[in-house]
Amino acid sequence: MSLPSPRPAWFTDDLQALADTATRFAERECLPHDARWRAQRRGDRDIWNKAGAAGLLCASIPEAHGGGGGHFGHEVAITQALALKMAGGFSNSVHSGIVAHYILR
Repeated sequence: MSLPSPRPAWFTDDLQALADTATRFAERECLPHDARWRAQRRGDRDIWNKAGAAGLLCASIPEAHGGGGGHFGHEVAITQALALKMAGGFSNSVHSGIVAHYILR
């Protein structure tokens, strides 16, 4: 799924490619489990390993510290793609966009 409105200027082709990856990840790895995750109030533990392997964790953390080396726009691309698929059982936005930065600092 693409953005619902015209793409903002800062949303580059690189960010769109990342969003497309996150969308496919949500369809393949999250949505089939979403109802169960909501019922148990958390995603399964292995989703984190799968998300890491797909390059969807800590996108805005420097590579020197194990992250993707991107910026906040990378987190936005991932979070928005997951939200558009309504993949709410996997709370990566809190993990990567907030908590990881506290740990980094």
